[in-house]
Amino acid sequence: MAAHQPTRFVTIPGFSMLKKLPPQAKKPSQSTVINTRLTQADYKRIETLISIALNTAYGLRPMSSLHFRIYDLRVREHLSHIRQTYRHNTARISIQSLHYQRLGHRVIAFGTVAEASGVKAYSCVLYARQTCDWYMKNFLLLTNNETGRR
Repeated sequence: MAAHQPTRFVTIPGFSMLKKLPPQAKKPSQSTVINTRLTQADYKRIETLISIALNTAYGLRPMSSLHFRIYDLRVREHLSHIRQTYRHNTARISIQSLHYQRLGHRVIAFGTVAEASGVKAYSCVLYARQTCDWYMKNFLLLTNNETGRR
């Protein structure tokens, strides 16, 4: 036997008729619009910070150009390791692509850089500061061994 289904009809006290009550309306979900776009100035600043990091990794800039207020210690150590381990004979590099995803005050950026021996990938995580500047928390330059090519 089927279970008894509750009805939406209720009696009104003092009356001999039934009144149909509509179901309670669901509250609309509040969606917040998050701005995922960067301003032109922020995009240029992030591109400049990535360019400085790449130029330092390839020996085109001194390590002192990685200021501690802008580049995290892990970033400076990673770039120093790349500079010492892989002796790049590069006179010039160029950023081929730069893609980003903004998540609040954090930006995850990745792309490719062209050099004399080929194309390499990079990725980094930057944070916006209250001083209207960016702070590079993480940077990774993938070498040929890490990308799977031999």
